[in-house]
Parts: sequence; C-alpha cells; structure tokens
Amino acid sequence: MNALCLHTHIQRRGTSGIYYIRRRIPNDLLPFFAPKKEIARSLKTKDPKEAKERGRLEAIKIDQQFAAAYRTLEQGQAHNAPSEAAPESGTSQPTTPPQASLTPLEIERLALLHLHTALAEDEDARDNPKHPDALAEEQQEAQELAAQFGIKQTVARFGLTAKDAEAKRGQAELFLQAAPLFLASNDFSPVERIVDALLDAEGIDLDKAAPAYRKLCRAVFMAECKAHEAILKRMGGEWVATPAARPGYQNFTPSPATISIYATPEQTTGNPLATPGPDNPLFSEVWKRYLKERAPAHKTELDFAASVRRFIEVNGDLPIKAITKAHIRTFKDVMLKLPVIRELPKAVRTLPALRLIAAMEKQYKGEGYPTLSTKTVNEKLLATIKIIISYAVANGYIDNNPASGMRVINNRDNMSGPERLPYDMDDFNTILHSPLFVGAVDRRSMGILKQDKRHDYQWLTLLAMFTGARLEEIGQLDANDIYNDNGIWCIHIHADLETNRRVKNKGSIRKIPIHPKLIELGFIDFVQSLPPEGKLLRTITSRTDHRTSTFSKWWGRFTKEIGVHSKQKTFHSFRHTFKRTMRDVGANAEHVNAIQGQSDGGSASGQYGRDKDGMQFNMTTLMETMKKLKFEGVELDFLKGCVARKAI
Repeated sequence: MNALCLHTHIQRRGTSGIYYIRRRIPNDLLPFFAPKKEIARSLKTKDPKEAKERGRLEAIKIDQQFAAAYRTLEQGQAHNAPSEAAPESGTSQPTTPPQASLTPLEIERLALLHLHTALAEDEDARDNPKHPDALAEEQQEAQELAAQFGIKQTVARFGLTAKDAEAKRGQAELFLQAAPLFLASNDFSPVERIVDALLDAEGIDLDKAAPAYRKLCRAVFMAECKAHEAILKRMGGEWVATPAARPGYQNFTPSPATISIYATPEQTTGNPLATPGPDNPLFSEVWKRYLKERAPAHKTELDFAASVRRFIEVNGDLPIKAITKAHIRTFKDVMLKLPVIRELPKAVRTLPALRLIAAMEKQYKGEGYPTLSTKTVNEKLLATIKIIISYAVANGYIDNNPASGMRVINNRDNMSGPERLPYDMDDFNTILHSPLFVGAVDRRSMGILKQDKRHDYQWLTLLAMFTGARLEEIGQLDANDIYNDNGIWCIHIHADLETNRRVKNKGSIRKIPIHPKLIELGFIDFVQSLPPEGKLLRTITSRTDHRTSTFSKWWGRFTKEIGVHSKQKTFHSFRHTFKRTMRDVGANAEHVNAIQGQSDGGSASGQYGRDKDGMQFNMTTLMETMKKLKFEGVELDFLKGCVARKAI
C-alpha cells in the first residue's frame, strides 16, 4: 500500500487505488475491542483530496470512539457488576419509558460538565508522572542528542511525552478543522458516544428520538470544540483554567420576590399550542426563514441573532403559536435585569441570561449593577422580537403579534437628555486645526497615518460636514458616484447587492448636491485624479463587511486626543450638526430630509412625483437649499490649494 502524505493514517490499497484510514488500537483498549488490533475503514474514493477530507471526519469519529471506550472502561466495573437489588431471573419488572425532554438549563449543565471533564482529564495528564517506559525512552533520546550533536535537554518527569503531546495536538486540530462540516450538516455523530456515556453517568434516560437529544448533542459538540481550543492554547503555552463542573451560580434559586421573572410562562401555565408542526414552526425556525428571505446586512443579522438567542434562553424555543404576551413580558423583565455585557469579563459574557443575572445578583448581594438601558431593551431586543413575529403574522402562521405594544415605559430615561449631540463650531475649529489637517498624525493613541490614508480621512471628515451623510454611506462611495447632473455636481448614494453595498432603507437612496465650498477646496479635482473604477476613499477598509468600522474606532481615539469626544459626541454628530445648522437658517425641512436621506414618515404623498431615480426634488432645488449651509465662525480658507500637495 502507498501511504498518502496528506495524513499519516490514510493509505491507498493495492491495485484498486481506493484510500483507507487505518488506526492502531491503543494497548489499554485492546480488551475493549478484542479481537481487533486496529480499525480500518474504506474512504470509498480514489481522489487524494477527497480522501483527505473524508479522512479527517473518520479520524475524529475514531478518536471519539476511543475516548468513549476509555470512559466506558472506567465505569465498566460498576456497570457490569450485578446489582444487589437486581430482580431474580424470570421476574418481570415494570419499565419506565425514557423521558422526551430536557430543560435548556439542564442541557447547558451537561455540556459544561463534559467541558470540565475533558479539560480536567487533560490537566491530570499534565500533572501526573510519566510512565516509566515512556520516561526511559525520552531519556535515551536525550542522551543520543547530547552524544551526536552536543544538545543537552532536560527531561521532565511529569506531564505529557512528546508523542502524547503531538497526538493531542493532532486530534484537536483535526476536530476543529472538520467541525464546520459536521455543524453544516447537523451531524453530531462524533459525540454521540460521549453524550450516551454522559447521560448514563448522570442517570438520565433520554429518548434518542426526541429533539432534546439532538440539542444535547449539539451543546456537547460545541463544548468539545471549546475543549480542543483550550487544549491547543495549553499546548501553545497559554494556560486555560479548567471550569468548575457545577459553579455556584448554577444552583441559584431565585427569591420569592423575583420568582415571576425567572419562571418561564410554559412552566406555570398549560399551552395547547405547544406542539410544533408545519404550520406551527419553532421560533428559531421562523428566525431562519426571516433571515433567508429578508437577507439583512451582516451587522443587523448579528444584532438580531443576539436578541433571538436571549429570547430563547429566557422562554425556550417555543412554537410560534405558543408565544403569548406573557412570554414577551417575561423577556422584557429579564432583559431589564441583564448587565451591560461590555463591562463584564470575557469569561462570563457568553453565559445564558438567567445564569448571568443570577451570578451578578450573587456577586453584588442585592446592590445595583449596570444594566441595559430602556432604549436598548425597547429599540433592539423587543423591537427584534416584534419584527420576527411580524414576519410570522405576514406569512399566516399566527393572526396577531403578541409583542405589539410591549415596551418599557421609564420616564427617567426621558429626563436624561439627548442620546447624541451635534458638534458645535468650536469643535469644528478644533478638528480642522488638529494634526489630522495640520502637522503630522503620529501620536500613539491616533497612530501614524500614511499620506494616502490621511488624505482619505480628511475628505471623509469634510464630506460628513457638508453633506450630513452617514459614515458608512460615505465610506462605501465609488469614484463614479460623483458626477455632473445637468451642470450640478452631485453624490449618488445607492445600494448594490453584487458588491454587498447597502443603505439603511429605501429612503436613503438619494443624490446630494455638492456644496460649493467642497468644490472650492478641491474635491472635484481630487475625484478626477482617481481612476474611474474603484472606491472614492480607497484606504477606508475593514476586515468586516462594515467598511468604516476601523475608521470609526480610529476616530474615537483621535477625538479623545484632541478633546472633542464624549458619549454624546461621535462621528454621527456631524449628521446632527448638519440638521441643526440647516434648521437654524430656516432651510426647507423636506429638502433637508431629502439631502440626508431621512424618511417622511412613510406617507403616501411622499411617494408621488418622484423621477426615474426615485428623487423627490431636482438638483437645482436642492442646491439652492444646500447653499444656505454656512458654519459661522469656522475657518476654512486655510485649506485651499492643499490638494496639489496630495494633502488637504
């Protein structure tokens, strides 16, 4: 047989050319697999690349089979020994049917228990003395290295041997490489033996045909991924602590005063609509269908997914017809107790909502801790659930939306002032006379900007001042979005699904007349110096699909350094300044909304009289309004002529 170099256990058999995977059974498992001494499985392919892919999956299954065998052997004596209370032969005993469900908290507990066990076993292997034979072999190798090459090595008496370490690394890497394939196909066979052993050890008889069994397999599969990730970090010198099997907060019992918040409605009331079916899909399934049909922007999808996850954590994954106002109210009440995630240690951020709240209440012992704002609960969490259920209503799954009208009413939030403030004219002068425009940007907090990036950052700032456009709208612009429309230079903001370019809503699609001051400063010269194809601001990039996310973080550091940053003043403040300035000079509100791409409230009259591009007003009309924009007291003339130096 010819060995396949892509994987040490994959071989090609004889003249058939079919690849096989062969694994020797560890010595201590030979009694378990007797009379076999190795496991050999056909990969049913002659293609090397396909054999490598299939071999990864089979290798993981074999590794999990070995792991399950070890656990079975450890428990074997207790399971194989006859029970003292066993019934006499021939005596029939009533049998109890296996249970059909597990609570979400129980599933999480079992997954956490597996994560603890896997990492505890790895930790024990590192703390225990090496087998005498393995230690002698390593010492012999060290002596040979010293004799041949003069390299002296210290052989540790404790921990993993080099071979054991390599085997662990290979197993972890293989599992993590193949995990996405298993998740994509909803195949959790690599951990089914582990799940069965876990249920057996915990004394739980769960029906394997029940959805709860699949959910448990998924949770254990994800725990196995975390275990392998932690083991690889340990192999790389970063110690990851073994989590407790049953942290204190897991046994948290809510006080009578808060029991109504922590008890989910289906635990306290009967619900005849709790059986899922084709016309009664689970809430998670409705979310998937909404996602597939509406295809929201990636950032929106992530925000929505977080709200969906929290709703399911609180109420369970209910059939859509079973969701009542009580579930929405419970969700609202729990979210009002949820701490601000960004202020928590990373180790606890992923805890389910109820566990996280319980942990915080235990830690703060009744004292207050920072919780989500009313605005976040209303406009993100509750709004998301309302939108998804509205999709279910629109598609005929249910008649009414139980989330309709549900919101937090808190007058204290209305007294806290506006969420966003405009930049004032002093802020503008500070920004325009800052190192971004004058001198060199080389302070540690701002970072050193190369000339082309600095040039783009300058134009991005000026465009925000003179258009009132959103940051991402400017960052997504192509060079050919700037053109002359019947004698008036304009900026065309629009969507392009082929390049994943998006706008906030339909009303955001618009043309903006370019302010004469921008033309005076050399903006059109800058545009015409660029190739016609490609982005306007080419250095504005990001690893995410939100093109301006990197710039946004830089802007936060930059404005803190020059003293114009606050929680209420961010880059979006340019948009507020534009609106405020136009309002102060008495500009037509409809024209300003058209320039900024803001909705007219969805009125039918607003849709009448639009041109072929969907514009409400022609460029001549909007230019007359744009000319009213003046920033009194802001010095701009010193920026003239700087484009020739490739910097503003």
